[in-house]
Amino acid sequence: MDELKHKILGLLNKQSPKIPSMGFSDANYQFLQPGTLSINSKTATEVNRPADQDILESIEKAYFSMCDDFDICRFELSKLPEYLDCDNIQRDFKKLKQQHQVVANKVLQLILEQTANCEDEFLRILEVRDKLVETLALCRSSRKELNVAEHQFSSSLSILANYRKRKLVQNLLNNLNTIKTLHCTGQRLQELLNEENYAGAIELLQECQAAANTYRHFTCVASLTNKLQETLQDTEEKIDKVLAQMCFYFDSIRYGKLQSAYKLLGKTQIAMDHLHMHYSSAIYNTALNIVRVHATSTELNETGDIGERKPYDKLCLRIEESMFIPCLVELCKSLFKIVLSYYKLRKWHFNLEDTPDDLEDNFNMQYVKQKLESGLMKMWHDVQSKVSILLLNGNLASYKFDQFVVILGVVHRLMEVGEEFCSSKSDDLQESIRKQTFNYFKNYHVQRLDELRIFLENESWELCPVKPTFDVLQLQEFKPLRSILKNYKLKPHATTPDCSSSNNSQDGSSIVGNYFLRYSEHGTPFDRCLDESIVQEDILVTGEDGSGYYSDDTDDESEELKQDFVDDYDNIQR
Repeated sequence: MDELKHKILGLLNKQSPKIPSMGFSDANYQFLQPGTLSINSKTATEVNRPADQDILESIEKAYFSMCDDFDICRFELSKLPEYLDCDNIQRDFKKLKQQHQVVANKVLQLILEQTANCEDEFLRILEVRDKLVETLALCRSSRKELNVAEHQFSSSLSILANYRKRKLVQNLLNNLNTIKTLHCTGQRLQELLNEENYAGAIELLQECQAAANTYRHFTCVASLTNKLQETLQDTEEKIDKVLAQMCFYFDSIRYGKLQSAYKLLGKTQIAMDHLHMHYSSAIYNTALNIVRVHATSTELNETGDIGERKPYDKLCLRIEESMFIPCLVELCKSLFKIVLSYYKLRKWHFNLEDTPDDLEDNFNMQYVKQKLESGLMKMWHDVQSKVSILLLNGNLASYKFDQFVVILGVVHRLMEVGEEFCSSKSDDLQESIRKQTFNYFKNYHVQRLDELRIFLENESWELCPVKPTFDVLQLQEFKPLRSILKNYKLKPHATTPDCSSSNNSQDGSSIVGNYFLRYSEHGTPFDRCLDESIVQEDILVTGEDGSGYYSDDTDDESEELKQDFVDDYDNIQR
């Protein structure tokens, strides 16, 4: 303890200002004047004594030198002149004595000021020493106990070490199996896509992505993460292609699987937007391909290549008269299949009975329904636009009357489809067929007047014997219009013929309308438009009494007239 105290006091002495040492004693000097100062005296005469601060500042810096080889005595002797003067020596002595006294007082003052801090620091040192002693004892005890454990429980520690190694190996094996599974995802994913399990494929990819994020600290998994993202994008593209196929043939089972997949991806609304774009593209591409086939089947363009890059309206101008009706019917058939698919799609969504509890799912369902409702008119506008362009670019003026009636029947049937599909009046179709009808009958009237003039100029006219019950409607020329003219006679004030009964046959079964129900599985309303029976089945066929072209009034006609009419009709068809 004493040794520690001496060290602390030595430290304080080093930190305090260094007291200059004079380096000489009174024994070497004798002063003759009475009342002079002693070299070893503790005080100096207080005659004209300066302030303590001035005395401190007057001390030369050499006295504070930290060099061990500094000799104060030699320093003072070196300042003495060649010829000594007692008064100067007494004056320098007095100055040094004052400086020594002031420095001693200052040092004592600093020591007294730091005494309390020194005692506190000393107590902390003692406290640290006690803690070090306790720590040393604890370390010795721990080492002793560990030494005992090393000798007595070495076998147990070996078991624990082996168990730890086994757990590490098991974790590593599980990680390797997981990584192997991630690398084999592509094969399993292809199997799910072939099985049309799109939701399962998306779920598998999402699970693999989550696992890849967990194990991405492995180098092999880090590169696999990008591959999984690319695989997910490729899968979405494949699903989008399947979605596009729904535009031509709607399959409720496949579509349900697609919806489940898009729900997992969180892209229900985006899928519906893409589906509407697919429908627009399907209508455009279908119409373009059909017109291109009929327009380029008999001729080439100016360069000798098939004009496949011509726009739709330009291709319609290239259709020959003999190919126009087949092209129109084929176009209506294909467009009806697309419209039927959209009809089934809309019905599928509106027949969903379960209202989702989740707010987001409910919002998505409402969005889909609104999108489907707003898409009805857009779909039908695209359909009638393609048919109208074909009609307006066709040259129908030279067609026979029966052929033109076929065109009217096809267009009217298409307008009925539009009425059932979205309650549309098909204004574009009406306007296009009205223009063509006007042009046709204008040309037809001129031709018939020319024929009549020829007959009047070159034929002889005689009275033809007929029965008393003869009516002008019994003439073969008026057969297609017989029922309409009869209805007009019965209703002279009607501006248009009443065809309300034309929707029902004589046995009460529906013959028009309900197209989406009647042709939901196979066939179209335009399948028989080119048959002879369809030529006679037109919007002007039946009247109020349900009679057809061949009414009961024709029973009195001679078999010869009937045979002549059949022969003429066959010649027209040929």
